Amino acid sequence: MAFYVKKVPGRSIAENGTEYLYFGGTSYLGLQNHPGFEALLLKNIKTYGMSHGASRKSNVRLAIYEEAESHMSQWTGAEAAMLVSSGYLAGQLLRDYFDEEDYSVFHMPNAHSALSRKSDKYFTTLVALKTAIEQQTVKTTSKTVVLFFDTVSFSSENYPDFEFLKALPLAQIILVADDSHGIGILGKNGAGVFRELLQLRAKELFLCASLSKGPTVQAGVILGTAMRVKNLKNSLHYGGSSPASPASVATLVEAGPIYSEQREKLVKNTNLFVKSVKNASFFKRTVGHPAFNYYNTQLTEFLEEHAILVTHFSYPNPDAAVLSRIVISAGHTTADIKKLSALINQFLAENV
Repeated sequence: MAFYVKKVPGRSIAENGTEYLYFGGTSYLGLQNHPGFEALLLKNIKTYGMSHGASRKSNVRLAIYEEAESHMSQWTGAEAAMLVSSGYLAGQLLRDYFDEEDYSVFHMPNAHSALSRKSDKYFTTLVALKTAIEQQTVKTTSKTVVLFFDTVSFSSENYPDFEFLKALPLAQIILVADDSHGIGILGKNGAGVFRELLQLRAKELFLCASLSKGPTVQAGVILGTAMRVKNLKNSLHYGGSSPASPASVATLVEAGPIYSEQREKLVKNTNLFVKSVKNASFFKRTVGHPAFNYYNTQLTEFLEEHAILVTHFSYPNPDAAVLSRIVISAGHTTADIKKLSALINQFLAENV
C-alpha cells in the first residue's frame, strides 16, 4: 500500500487520523525538516534565487559553484570535484565518458542503474565477475577494465573492507564508485569513502554520488583527478545541462556544524537500535550504516499494524523483488527507537 502524503515526512507521518513513526527513506541525518538547516537554505535562496538554469559554460557564471567544488575536493580528499544537478546525472556522465573502444566496462551485481546503459551486462555472482575481469586483464588488448559498483551494497564485499576489490588486479583497473549512501555519514567527518578507496591503489579512481541523501541538497557530485574532471566539464552533456540549485550548493558549503551534530545523533541512534534488537543478525546491513534490510513481508505488516512505516516496495522496477528496509535517522528520538525495537523483538520471538 502506498501512502500519499502532503509534506516531506520527518520522524513521523500523519495519515487518515493516524500518526505513524517513519523508519524509511534516505534522509539519514534527519535534515528534511531540521529548523536550522531550513533557515540556512532559505537564507541562501534569498541570496541566489530559486534556481539557475544557465549552462555552467555560459559567459556569466555564479562563483558559488567553483567555491562548492573546492569545498567538496577538500572535504573528500579528491584532487578535483564537479557538481551537477543530480546523482543520476553524475552516474550517467561517467558511464557515457567510458563508452569508448578503449575501455571494457564491468558492473558489480546490483550496482545502481545510474551507472549503466540498457545494453550493459550485469554479473549475477562475484565469482563470475572476477573471472571475467581477470580474463580481460591478461588479454593482449589495449582495452582498460572499468568497474562500476556501489560502495554501500548492504553486504560484506564492499564497505568497509572492500574484500572483493582487494582480490582483483587493481593496478590494471579503473574504479567508478557510487557513494550515494555513504557520503555525508560514512568516512572521516562524513566525507564518504573516497580516501579509503584511494588506499587500494587502483589504476584510477572516480566517485559519483547523489547529495540528496546524507547532505540533503539537490545536487550530484563527481570526484576524480583534475585532468579527468576538466575533460568531463568539456563534455556535451555537461555543457548542455542545467546546474544544481546554487542555494543548495551554498548550503552544502555552510552546513558543516549542522552535519557534524546530526552525524553524532545518527551514530547514537544506530548504536541504540543495534543494542536493543535481540536478534540483529536477522537484518542484512553494512557495518556503520543506519539501514537494515530484511526479507519478511509479515514483519512489515506487523509494524504497520502498530503504526510504524518502513521502506517496502519493489525496487528498482515493479518486476523486481520487494525491498524491505528499516532506516534509522538522526531525527528519531530514543523513545521512537525503543518502540521499534520492542515490536521487532516481539515479532521475532513469536514468528522466527
